[in-house]
Amino acid sequence: MTQMKKHAWVISLAVLLAVLLALTKIIQPGFGASGIESLARAALPFGFATSGMAVVIIAGGIDLSV
Repeated sequence: MTQMKKHAWVISLAVLLAVLLALTKIIQPGFGASGIESLARAALPFGFATSGMAVVIIAGGIDLSV
Protein backbone atom coordinates (compact mmCIF):
# COMPACT_ATOMS: atom_id res chain seq x y z
CA MET A 1 0.00 0.00 0.00
CA THR A 2 2.83 2.43 0.75
CA GLN A 3 4.20 1.83 -2.74
CA MET A 4 0.82 2.86 -4.15
CA LYS A 5 0.73 6.04 -2.05
CA LYS A 6 4.29 6.86 -3.01
CA HIS A 7 3.48 6.84 -6.73
CA ALA A 8 -0.09 8.14 -6.53
CA TRP A 9 0.75 11.33 -8.42
CA VAL A 10 2.24 9.34 -11.32
CA ILE A 11 -0.84 7.14 -11.49
CA SER A 12 -3.18 10.13 -11.33
CA LEU A 13 -1.19 11.86 -14.08
CA ALA A 14 -1.47 8.78 -16.30
CA VAL A 15 -5.22 8.58 -15.66
CA LEU A 16 -5.62 12.28 -16.44
CA LEU A 17 -3.70 11.86 -19.70
CA ALA A 18 -5.86 8.89 -20.69
CA VAL A 19 -9.05 10.85 -19.93
CA LEU A 20 -7.86 13.85 -21.94
CA LEU A 21 -6.94 11.64 -24.90
CA ALA A 22 -10.34 9.93 -24.74
CA LEU A 23 -12.16 13.27 -24.62
CA THR A 24 -10.13 14.56 -27.55
CA LYS A 25 -10.94 11.43 -29.54
CA ILE A 26 -14.67 11.86 -28.78
CA ILE A 27 -14.74 15.57 -29.65
CA GLN A 28 -12.56 15.25 -32.77
CA PRO A 29 -12.72 11.71 -34.18
CA GLY A 30 -10.13 12.50 -36.89
CA PHE A 31 -7.48 13.46 -34.35
CA GLY A 32 -4.95 10.68 -33.96
CA ALA A 33 -1.25 9.93 -34.03
CA SER A 34 -0.64 12.21 -37.02
CA GLY A 35 -2.22 15.14 -35.17
CA ILE A 36 -0.08 14.55 -32.10
CA GLU A 37 3.02 14.29 -34.29
CA SER A 38 2.11 17.56 -36.00
CA LEU A 39 1.70 19.31 -32.65
CA ALA A 40 5.04 17.94 -31.44
CA ARG A 41 6.81 19.17 -34.58
CA ALA A 42 5.25 22.62 -34.20
CA ALA A 43 6.36 22.85 -30.56
CA LEU A 44 9.92 21.65 -31.20
CA PRO A 45 11.52 25.09 -31.82
CA PHE A 46 10.01 26.41 -28.59
CA GLY A 47 11.39 23.39 -26.74
CA PHE A 48 14.89 24.05 -28.06
CA ALA A 49 14.72 27.73 -27.11
CA THR A 50 13.41 26.90 -23.65
CA SER A 51 16.14 24.32 -23.07
CA GLY A 52 18.85 26.80 -24.00
CA MET A 53 17.41 29.52 -21.79
CA ALA A 54 17.07 27.09 -18.87
CA VAL A 55 20.74 26.11 -19.09
CA VAL A 56 21.83 29.76 -19.02
CA ILE A 57 19.57 30.64 -16.09
CA ILE A 58 20.55 27.54 -14.08
CA ALA A 59 24.24 28.30 -14.69
CA GLY A 60 23.76 31.66 -13.00
CA GLY A 61 23.62 34.04 -15.92
CA ILE A 62 20.36 35.83 -16.63
CA ASP A 63 19.94 36.05 -20.40
CA LEU A 64 16.36 36.56 -21.53
CA SER A 65 17.22 37.71 -25.05
CA VAL A 66 15.31 34.96 -26.89
